[in-house]
Amino acid sequence: MHIVAFDCDGVLVDYYGEDFVVSHNALLAVDPLADPLGRGRTLLAHHDLALATRANPVFAGFRDLATFAARAEDYLPTWQIIMQRPQDIPAMTEEAFEEARRRSVAGYAEFKAAFYRARQSLQDQDLAAWRDMIPLFPGLADAVTSVSRAGGVVVVATGRDGDSTWRLLEHHGISGYVTELVSREFSSQKDRQMEYLVDHYEVDPAQLLFIDDALRNVQAVQGWATPWLATWGGARPEHVAQAEREGIATVSLEELPDQLMRWIGGTI
Repeated sequence: MHIVAFDCDGVLVDYYGEDFVVSHNALLAVDPLADPLGRGRTLLAHHDLALATRANPVFAGFRDLATFAARAEDYLPTWQIIMQRPQDIPAMTEEAFEEARRRSVAGYAEFKAAFYRARQSLQDQDLAAWRDMIPLFPGLADAVTSVSRAGGVVVVATGRDGDSTWRLLEHHGISGYVTELVSREFSSQKDRQMEYLVDHYEVDPAQLLFIDDALRNVQAVQGWATPWLATWGGARPEHVAQAEREGIATVSLEELPDQLMRWIGGTI
């Protein structure tokens, strides 16, 4: 048996635009003075996804910092950096972001609750429009279906909540190829998710492939799965280089289909 576990955000789907809109609305809910876009305290709607472009300097900063965010709560220091010291963003390091995270942790619980309320509000207003805010990366639908048709077991292992993840998989027409979803309701820790899959399917870790765009996650699952670092999504160039130094395989969008079929065939 070959199991391929795909991370969702940053591997299957491009979530940055939706997270930009949702986290902006969460920020307004917890900070009565926040106006990061300079357009007043108006909540963003589905159509405001149009703001999520590199031509918008606020989104460009958000996109750069979001590669450090491991969970929804980390968007609180993301926005604080954007509002208070945007000049630091180009040279931001993981250590500097971690320091900002430590300074913000007291507000995490409130921001987390506001974030999921804001997402639910967008879903309640127009579920189809919300789903359209989170597209699949090019070629990922074919990658998922190819693994399934080749006899592999497809799993989605994500820190996202299960309900919204299933809605996205169904919307993009790939839910029927996914055997199992392991979401944040079980654990947001990828090593625990992989441990569960190894035990549940009674396989050797060498038979479980895990693809994630976060270096910390692929490092964490070593011993429980074969990790690949996806070079699209949130992967930073320095993390790709570090993975290669550590002997962790990296894979690009263009390489993914062939690499998957070779792995399923047992030649990797």
